[in-house]
Amino acid sequence: MKVLTIIIALITGFSVTAQIKTTTTATADGSKSASFSLELGKPSTTITAQVNFEYPNGITPEPLVYKKGGNRKTYILVANETVAGMSKFEIDIFTGNKTLSKSTLLVWLSATSPSKGSLTNGTYNYSTKGPAERQEYEFSGTVKLGDVDVPITGGSFSVSSWDKRIAIKYNLTLNNGVKTTGEYNSDYEKEDRRKL
Repeated sequence: MKVLTIIIALITGFSVTAQIKTTTTATADGSKSASFSLELGKPSTTITAQVNFEYPNGITPEPLVYKKGGNRKTYILVANETVAGMSKFEIDIFTGNKTLSKSTLLVWLSATSPSKGSLTNGTYNYSTKGPAERQEYEFSGTVKLGDVDVPITGGSFSVSSWDKRIAIKYNLTLNNGVKTTGEYNSDYEKEDRRKL
């Protein structure tokens, strides 16, 4: 109780509002969906992150890294990995350390954009093809469940970016039957890996 009081006092003292919501929802077929959302408010900036999982019958939810460590911030990195004749952008959603050295990668997306210079806003659909064969607005990737990066086998995500902000929403199916939706709206980092 003392720790909670200290945290509330610190948040109030710095004029920052915070709201964390954790819920479990049962679906009609008896499966359960874990949901976690975090919202931090500042006078001019709002950072939101919400993730939901739906597990089919027979699959037990793994411990979610999203819930570990209340002080672990979520970061988004968009890296341009375009090479001659092929557009490729890596989107990393991770928690822990901004430099990725001590972070947990939550979602990894490899997308083909219509532009070779920047990730174009729009809706991207899952593809089984490799980056060189993919059409514009297609992607592949993984989502972390527990300690395992599980391949995506279907779904889509949308991206809207402006200035230093990005909004990502996804609705994905994983190869073990788990379905997940997520929504992130925050500052993000850009990285140019074209010359590496």
